[in-house]
Amino acid sequence: MSQTYSKKIWAYLAWLSISIIWGTTFLAIKVGVEQLPPLLFAGFRWLIAGAIFFVILRVIGMPLPSRKDLVYLAIIGTAMLGFSNGLIVAAEQWIPSGLTALMITTLPLWTTVTESMLPGAEKNNRTVYLGLGLGFAGMLLIFSGNIDIQLKGNQLLGILFVFLSIVSWIFGTLFSKYRESKVHPMMGAAIQMLIAGSLQTLLGLGLGELSRFQFDQNSLLAFLYLIFVASMLGYGSYM
Repeated sequence: MSQTYSKKIWAYLAWLSISIIWGTTFLAIKVGVEQLPPLLFAGFRWLIAGAIFFVILRVIGMPLPSRKDLVYLAIIGTAMLGFSNGLIVAAEQWIPSGLTALMITTLPLWTTVTESMLPGAEKNNRTVYLGLGLGFAGMLLIFSGNIDIQLKGNQLLGILFVFLSIVSWIFGTLFSKYRESKVHPMMGAAIQMLIAGSLQTLLGLGLGELSRFQFDQNSLLAFLYLIFVASMLGYGSYM
């Protein structure tokens, strides 16, 4: 098997993983925040997932990132996991997971449009935009009948949080794509999880969330799913 073919196989497996897992995370987050405070729920998730991931990678001999790469990883981790994911978790206290998923479905479209406006970026063809449009239409068909929301108060704030989350995720994605780094993507994902988890946990502790952090059965299952499936497999595949 050629190296190029092998890379394609792994790329398709990563894409398949994201396609199956990504949408389920919003439901798991919704289940979690019904019982747990948002920042510690998110922060502990990333800290535990990142620590497990990091230990596994070190055991198999994955090298540590350089100091220069740590700055690169801190920017991406803060933008994509710390800020973007933190806003999603906070937003789902007030809005349905279906609406969140529907809004996040526009992310590939906005990322593609934003990237196409960058100097020297490759221009996309009609097929790319047709695929993005069909994907969004499919999600609209799935979720639109189950969305019942009034745009006022905390619900409006939740929608604003999701919008800001999209902006932050686009920044992190494009920054990671166009900034050169020698760190392995898997090690990079682990470090990003640890950085984002630390920031979210510190903020949650500062806001007094620890006294409200108590699992019930559903929130525990959601928490474990987000650690082992959504974080390690899903985000690892994305990176």
